[in-house]
Amino acid sequence: MILERNQLAVLMTGNTLYIDIGKHTDAVVYYGVANDAYMRLPGSDALMRGDWQFRETGYSVEWRGGPKGDWAIDHEAGRFTYLDGDHQVRGTVSKIVPGDAEQFAAA
Repeated sequence: MILERNQLAVLMTGNTLYIDIGKHTDAVVYYGVANDAYMRLPGSDALMRGDWQFRETGYSVEWRGGPKGDWAIDHEAGRFTYLDGDHQVRGTVSKIVPGDAEQFAAA
């Protein structure tokens, strides 16, 4: 089941999501309450900043100085899966932590 706007709002807004993308460590994304987003990819100390907004069944994010992308999150029992704009699986949520767990917004 692809999550819709209201479901995504509960899951994402103000939370840090850890996403297993098949590397040694997870990608980490914080979705701020003011539509600001922060991401650190595995193997990198660089912090990406961007702006995100909901769509009907997903969201889009535009990274400052980087790409823009459309995403959806699929849910099945016990599992949330990130899908890219073509609905290809790109990762699985391994952990959700309330707030800015990595203190990205303070960086």
